[in-house]
Amino acid sequence: MSDIFKNLKLFDINPALLRSKNFYKDLLKERESYWEERKILIKDDDDAQCTLCNSKDNDLYLEYKGYKLFECKECQAVFANIIFDERYDQLVYDNSLYENNVKREILDTYEYRKEKFGKERLDYIVNKCQFTPNKKLLDLGCGPGYFLKHLTEKNIKCKGLELTQYLVDICKEQSLDVSNALLESEPNLNYDIITMFDVLEHLTKPIDFFKTANKKVKSGGYILAYTPNINSFAFHFQKGEQNLLLPYEHVLFYNQHSLSYLAEETGFTVESIDYYGLDVVDYFSMKGFKDDINYNENLSDIIPYMQALIDSEKISNHIRIVFKKI
Repeated sequence: MSDIFKNLKLFDINPALLRSKNFYKDLLKERESYWEERKILIKDDDDAQCTLCNSKDNDLYLEYKGYKLFECKECQAVFANIIFDERYDQLVYDNSLYENNVKREILDTYEYRKEKFGKERLDYIVNKCQFTPNKKLLDLGCGPGYFLKHLTEKNIKCKGLELTQYLVDICKEQSLDVSNALLESEPNLNYDIITMFDVLEHLTKPIDFFKTANKKVKSGGYILAYTPNINSFAFHFQKGEQNLLLPYEHVLFYNQHSLSYLAEETGFTVESIDYYGLDVVDYFSMKGFKDDINYNENLSDIIPYMQALIDSEKISNHIRIVFKKI
């Protein structure tokens, strides 16, 4: 029998190991716990201004319980219409709720993520960014460090920056070179590649951040970013119930046009964009919670193939971008 999937990019994942048992139930519980107190961060619709290009010309893109995302008509970024001041950091990140969420969803699956995603990410960097073991890598927003852990086991020179102190502590327990220093404090022209896994969507001043990153990368160096794709299968069917909406945390979503704008404004070119998502896992997590059926476990044999088909159409809910310094 011929292999009908031979031309597809198949990412062999185990859905039951990737998501914790009560993933979607915990997601809804978390949203409910912070919903009322964070409403003070929502701006009036008339004040909606793109976080990327600062344009005020936009359309409503998505609404969930009064929380709104707008699509910029200028750069095509989709942005959250919220206030970024001292209240923002305190309400969104500097609290036990955020800490518990990370511990539940990341630490519970740490070893699986290190072995599966750590290896896969390194292979991707080698293929896309001409990365060799003698080059230097900086992982921004490194979280609990499972990618860095994989690199150190391969004797690759790497460092991580993470602003959240308890995550820094977790990394140090693993004997990883991680600090909560700002990117500005790093030496200029010091790194061959900067990685940003699930960071881009959190940036409230992406242009300023990328201009700083440009100074830290060597000539011809790279930034590799993984970020959600809101123009995806998962968002289409789940809308505001899609877990990657992550209200108040994921504040900016990109497409090819807005990524090109970001690159042009900060001294980079977009070398490549690839699509690898978790749409099927996320959709079945939601449906499984509602139907009280573990679809991710029951259908684990076909989920990677279903996802590969979605990826091939470039409508999956995660994208990977390689930026090259001009």
